[in-house]
Formats: sequence, C-alpha cells, structure tokens
Amino acid sequence: MLDLDVTVKPLFGHQDGAELGYNPHKPGRPSHAYHTLMIRHLRLVLDVEVHPGKEHAAGHGRSNLWRLWEGLPAKCRPALLCGDAAYGQEALLADCEARGQKYLFRQRQTQGVKQLIRALEAKGGWRSTIHRWEALEGTLRLSGWSRNRRIVVLRRTKVAEGRRPTALAGPEQKHPPELISEAQAPSHEHQILVTNLTLEALSLADLYRQRADSENAYDELKNQWGWDGFMSKDLLRCQVAARNVALVYNWWKLFVSCADPVRGREAITSRPLFLSAVGRMTQSGRQLRLTLTSTHGEAARARDLLTNLSLFLSGLKNTAEPLGPEGCWERIWARILQPYLRPRAWIPARSG
Repeated sequence: MLDLDVTVKPLFGHQDGAELGYNPHKPGRPSHAYHTLMIRHLRLVLDVEVHPGKEHAAGHGRSNLWRLWEGLPAKCRPALLCGDAAYGQEALLADCEARGQKYLFRQRQTQGVKQLIRALEAKGGWRSTIHRWEALEGTLRLSGWSRNRRIVVLRRTKVAEGRRPTALAGPEQKHPPELISEAQAPSHEHQILVTNLTLEALSLADLYRQRADSENAYDELKNQWGWDGFMSKDLLRCQVAARNVALVYNWWKLFVSCADPVRGREAITSRPLFLSAVGRMTQSGRQLRLTLTSTHGEAARARDLLTNLSLFLSGLKNTAEPLGPEGCWERIWARILQPYLRPRAWIPARSG
C-alpha cells in the first residue's frame, strides 16, 4: 500500500523555489513542498520530489507518481493508493481507473457531499465500525466527475468542548444526564471516503485509519534525519539532498528491522542503542583489536541483537555462492517482513 502526502519545509534565506504557499506552522514564511510516496507499515520512502512552496497542491506530484508507477513491473506495483482529501480529485481518480489501480482517498465535504450525507442520515441503517465510527455507503457523481463513484460516509458522535472531561475532572464535576437538554445533544463529525475497492465499510475504515502511521515517519524524517536541516540556493541540490536523506533513512530502517524484526524503532531510540559506544584500539604484536563498550541502559539487549544479526549475515555469506544474490535478498526480506507474514485477523475481534 502506497501512501501519498505532501509535507512543508519552511525556508530561511534566499533560495530557489522559496515561495509563499501553504505553511501552517509558520504562516508568511517561504517554503518548499515535499511530495512523498511512502510504503505503509514499513515506513520506507519510495520517492520524494521537491517543489516550490506554491506547488503544494496534490496535483503537482501526480506526474512523478505515474512516472514511478509505470517504471515498476506489474507485480511490484502497489495494491492500493491512499491519500487525504487533497487527493480525492477527478484527475487522479480518472488516472487510477484508467490504469486499473485501486485507490482509497478522503473526500472534501463539498455541497454535493453534504447532500449525500443528509440523504443517508434520513435513510438510517448505520453500521458500527472501529473507534466509535459508524458507516453507511452510497454512490455519488459530483459536478466535476466523469462517472458515479462509491462513497463511504463515516460518522461518530462529536463531544462538545464544554462537556469534554479534563484530566483533573472528577466524577462530581461531570454533568448529570438529566441536566443535559435535547438541544445540547451532541452532533456528529463525518469522514467521507471515495474508493473503487469492493471491501466492506468496516475494512475500509480500518485501511484509512492505518494511514496515520505515515505521519510518524514524516516527523522522524524532518526532526531526526535532516529534511529540515539543510539549505541550498539551488532547487536541484535540494532535490538531491532530500532523496539522499530518504535513502539513508531507508537503509537504516532496513538494518534496524533486520536486527530486531519484532519491535519497530525510530531513530531517536535506535541510533543511541546501536551506534553510541566508546571505542578503544589496542595492539599486541602485529594484531590490532578494537573494543567497543556501550554505555546504553539496554547494552546487553543491543549486543544480543547485533550478535544474532552477525550470525545471520555470516551464514548468508557462507552460502552465497549456491544461493546467489537474489536468494540472499529473499532471506533478508523474509527476516525483515517476519512480523507482517504471520497469519492474523484483518481487524481484531471484540472479546466477550
């Protein structure tokens, strides 16, 4: 599954492409827009393209998406494209349908969508999904669309700010049910999904919820790996630097996943665990010996993980000739993907 998103990098100074665009954290500050393609769950960056700040709309990354998509073998193309409301537009939807690509995008609440919500509210028959969300589906053809498309409407009760409990609120501070009038009854918040999948609404709600995991990867790339930490006057050099950072991030992510497939680790914890050590070199005769001493609290755990990884890689090296490069990579990927290859339920069932 391939998640599509755009992240903003604020700029300080005179740089190529430093234009005023969408910048929620520093309004009025010039920025670059990073159009990113990310493999879900593995948190691997498939590609990133740097655009000037004004080109933050999702449509500016569409040409790079299809260039990469067409360059992949048919069996390596993503099973699903997923994105937020910026990607639920006719041009991208029509491109996916023309290529036979499955998609799941969020849709903005335009006037036509609001009319569909009112019609479904009057119809009733909402089904429970996950995290208190209810779902109901229908078909819709907006004014700019070329065809009818499947729409899944999700709703859940929206708690008013005045009734939202705080961390310090005790039982005596909550409003008794009899004091809440019908006019104060909570309304609903909605999420609208457009898709050409045939899965039921429960699975679609869970698929879109999983997209939130990619936001953690953006935070890691910007704050731990340097997407926010380099400057260049040339937009081309910014593009090269951004892809180099993503490449280093991918290799480190694969290394950590190969060392410890069971537990996912971000750079803020994995680099101190595996890289921070005090080295001492001693010479005896004609032999040099390098001793590394880790001061990390989980040094014993890191030693066991790296020892097991060394034994695994040395075993591949000893059998590399009969296996060949492809066989070695298959075993490395099997180790990395071990948590994802185990049979499990699509959505955990409720107990009781």
